[in-house]
Amino acid sequence: MRRKRVVRDEIFAKSLSSFSTLVEERRIRTGEHSNGLPAPLWFVVIAGSVLSLTITYFLYFEDFKVHLAMTIFIAAFTGLAVFVTFAMDHPYRGDFSVPDSAYRISLDSLFQDTP
Repeated sequence: MRRKRVVRDEIFAKSLSSFSTLVEERRIRTGEHSNGLPAPLWFVVIAGSVLSLTITYFLYFEDFKVHLAMTIFIAAFTGLAVFVTFAMDHPYRGDFSVPDSAYRISLDSLFQDTP
């Protein structure tokens, strides 16, 4: 009887330790995401956008309207890419975020009574 209690206490201590580790790792993970994207990534996005638009001015087209249309399309596409990067800067907050529906389904199935 005493042996069962010791084993149960060891299992409880291990479970508590594992849960504490889980909570700490989650805190670290959510803390990393709350800061947004790192500055070097933003530098690459902005510098790449500027370079893409600058390169269009070195291309030669006989018709200026074609050149202008191409530059506008590249600028629009680059602007959309920068917008999506900015909107997803904080993936767990805001209107443009990762939904929690999969987590809720998993949580509901975990606590569902099984026969």
